[in-house]
Amino acid sequence: MKKITRFIVLLCSVLIFQLVHPGLIHKALAKGNDHQISLANAGFEESEVNGKIPGWTQDFGTGGIVITDQEHSSGEHSLRINDAGSTNYGIISDNVPVNPGWEYVASAKMKSTGGSGEIYIRFFDKNGSYITGMNTAVPGPVPDWTDISVSETAPADAAYAAILFYSGKANKGTFYFDDASFTEIKPIMPIDQVGEDLGIQASKTTVMLGDIGKDANGRDVLYTVVAGAPAKFAIVDVETEKLIKSYPLEDTSGAWGVKVAADGTVYLGGYNKGYLYRYLPKSDELVNLGYPVKSTDAVLYPMDTASDGKIFGGTYGSGSVYEYDPASNAFTDFGRMAEGQNWVRSTVYDEKNNKVYAGVGSQAHLIEYDVATGEKRNILPAQFSDIISVYDLDLVEGKLFAQKESAYEMFVMDTDTNQLVEATNGDTGEKTFDIPESSRGVSGKSPVANKIYYTHYGILYEYDLDTNTFKSLDVDIKGSAISYKFLQLNEEGFPGYSLVGLSGNGGKMYKYNLETGNLKLTDLDLPSEPVQIHDVAKGPDGKIYSTGYLPGNMGAYVPTTGENIRFDGIGQSEGMANLNGKMYLGLYPHAKIYEFDPFEEWNRTDSDALNPNLLFSLENNAEIPGYTPQDRPFAMLGVEDYNQLFIGTVPKNGNLGGAFTIYEPGTGKDPDVHWNLMPDQSVVSLVYKDGKVYGGTTIAGGQGSVPTTSEAKMFVWDVEKREKTEEFIPVGGKKAITALTVGADGNIWGMADGVLFSFDPETDQVVSTNELDPNTSNNWRDASLEVGTDGNLYGIIGRKFFKFEPETGDYEFLAGNVDFMAQDDYGSFYLSSGIKLYKYTDPSLLVKMTGAELLIGDQKLKAGSSVPLKMKAILEKNRSTFDLSGATIEYKVDKPKILSVENGVLTALKSGHAKVWAIVKLNGVSVETQPIPIWVNNKGGNK
Repeated sequence: MKKITRFIVLLCSVLIFQLVHPGLIHKALAKGNDHQISLANAGFEESEVNGKIPGWTQDFGTGGIVITDQEHSSGEHSLRINDAGSTNYGIISDNVPVNPGWEYVASAKMKSTGGSGEIYIRFFDKNGSYITGMNTAVPGPVPDWTDISVSETAPADAAYAAILFYSGKANKGTFYFDDASFTEIKPIMPIDQVGEDLGIQASKTTVMLGDIGKDANGRDVLYTVVAGAPAKFAIVDVETEKLIKSYPLEDTSGAWGVKVAADGTVYLGGYNKGYLYRYLPKSDELVNLGYPVKSTDAVLYPMDTASDGKIFGGTYGSGSVYEYDPASNAFTDFGRMAEGQNWVRSTVYDEKNNKVYAGVGSQAHLIEYDVATGEKRNILPAQFSDIISVYDLDLVEGKLFAQKESAYEMFVMDTDTNQLVEATNGDTGEKTFDIPESSRGVSGKSPVANKIYYTHYGILYEYDLDTNTFKSLDVDIKGSAISYKFLQLNEEGFPGYSLVGLSGNGGKMYKYNLETGNLKLTDLDLPSEPVQIHDVAKGPDGKIYSTGYLPGNMGAYVPTTGENIRFDGIGQSEGMANLNGKMYLGLYPHAKIYEFDPFEEWNRTDSDALNPNLLFSLENNAEIPGYTPQDRPFAMLGVEDYNQLFIGTVPKNGNLGGAFTIYEPGTGKDPDVHWNLMPDQSVVSLVYKDGKVYGGTTIAGGQGSVPTTSEAKMFVWDVEKREKTEEFIPVGGKKAITALTVGADGNIWGMADGVLFSFDPETDQVVSTNELDPNTSNNWRDASLEVGTDGNLYGIIGRKFFKFEPETGDYEFLAGNVDFMAQDDYGSFYLSSGIKLYKYTDPSLLVKMTGAELLIGDQKLKAGSSVPLKMKAILEKNRSTFDLSGATIEYKVDKPKILSVENGVLTALKSGHAKVWAIVKLNGVSVETQPIPIWVNNKGGNK
């Protein structure tokens, strides 16, 4: 495919032209969507006929324009315009048909002795009438052949276009033009204009934090933010436990910060855009205060308040701490807290000393910042220097409670001495600096005792501030506490003060009475909000599964019926794989691996029959020296030839060294973990071919880590030998190989930072590279690859869906604004964009059913027993599917007294021998399965 070079001239000429023609800066080519239009006599090699140049018409002036052999860029001739400065000269090409809304580029080679040579693109309607045009002029002299071009989008009523070479009346000089070309660029249409909208796939009620204050009527109300697209600010009456109202937070996906100030004002620290919101209960007014630091700081973390109403908070992006003063309605940026660190996970304000404490990651710091002087210092005890971050901070009576990220522990420091406080475990008598804790911080001081409260694995604990003793209260609030407030409730069994807040992230309110120990748990009726799709994959049942970002949950789309199914109770899945009829989900955080049988009922409530069911976590491994905790299982691959699941993971924030793990379902064997198989790199893509697994890496580790390597690699794993046999760099200078697949040609195709490459496993060589998008680069994943039913490659790179023809190297972008992709068994593609899933169908890719196969687990039955029947459709192009939900299936038995079938379940009625088969009808095609013999109470077997 020929690439177009645009308007390359000497720098001085460019500057002069921009001064004369401001605004004529050309749009970049949509590479892959440009196509050459045939232009008659484009190289001016056809001689004049009766004084006329074939394919061209002189529109301006008389004479002065000829074909010449004096100069030529290629071939033996060029076009010459000789302008003595007395008139306009111009020659226009024959019209070529155009498509409205497409971009067109007119290009040529040019040289001149002086003046300005010009090229125009001119558009005409269906009657040939001129509509509009655009031009580029290159000031001369231009002694060497130079590219000149102009581009413009065809207007809505355009039917034709032409190229005009021109010299104006004031011009004087000789101009040569050669190698004219016309290129059309098909626009990359957003997926919502070219795909079928399948709607929202996942939704969930998810809250990150909350706080309690008073409404305009003085009633106790709970404030929280329900994550979604957009998120919603929700207000709940504490007494009635009913939702009062909610407000959408546009361009905000959720809030890590919810804080009620001393004057009752509510502040919300959002993520996605990083806006700070203020809600005024008395006037019922919600205001977007904008960015506390800068627009690139996309996340605001938990905040603290001062008695004068000021707010102090931290950001992700620049790792800064800010102050908001409501009196002046102004932000103050205190700057980055620790060099090279991008997270301030938590902040707390010490009003007594006018200091802010900031919990920093991904290489942990605990910063003490003096607001008056701007001085700061790291006071994190050396023994905790290896933690990822200081995740939560609370200051109570001069004691600073600090949570260690991912360790499920906290420590306490005396802010007067900056020394650790040794605590006593009241349940065991043990002295420790590491206090078990897994809630979002701790409560304020109790109004009836010098104590604070927190949770560990959902169990409520108290900490005595006088004795520094903590103990369990044996009260299960069914989730980690994410907010606390001491209230006097008007409820029976709750005299005096109660501790009230949210437990877990699903919107559960707890009320714990300090006097009686009574506990009340209520699932609040908070809105379930759409969740951004985080991954898309085809399941073994032929359905298209979508997973939700951050809050999690899943959805499934049934291709043959158009039905959407929602699944609740599962977290954020980073990757999915199929193996022997099961799906395997890799969840963040803690790299948890779940097994899901899509042919059975979804169940996340009955602990005895969970489906999906947690198999294991790859977070920690005490048996491997130096093991860095794993967090994100992006690469998931099932290999049925060996009944093995392969998993590639990225470590936790601040860490390098991913893991390559092998798991054999049903064998009882522990996962075989190969940590740091590719030193200081993470495994983010996997594919299998002929006894070998091919892996792609990224130089990145967890967020905030600093790479020690510079180029992404591939490795080869011999499945039988259980060893890495090779590693190599397929494309130099690239940071990540985020997608791999086996092409129709048998080669391994991969995507490395926008470069599509092909690796021949037979010759062990990279045989081709094609740069599809030079502007894309992602640490973990930015690409998808699938082979279509036509043998071509389809994929996503840089949020664009493309088709690539391996035989020619031609490619085209088919849709834009897409994130993740899957293909169903029938040949349609599914592309996610934000919260929605779209179906992209090219009729030429669709395959039909050619046969069907009836599957039965056991052909020998006892009278009265039943067995489910399973149907598989045989499709064209060596494909098959279990998605026959939209088909009509008629089951047949030759001896109805021996066998019966109802709702897909075969029942043995009495002893004997019979056959069962089925007629399947789908999309106008009817096929019949082979009969399957069944023996009932027949000890002789197959006779």
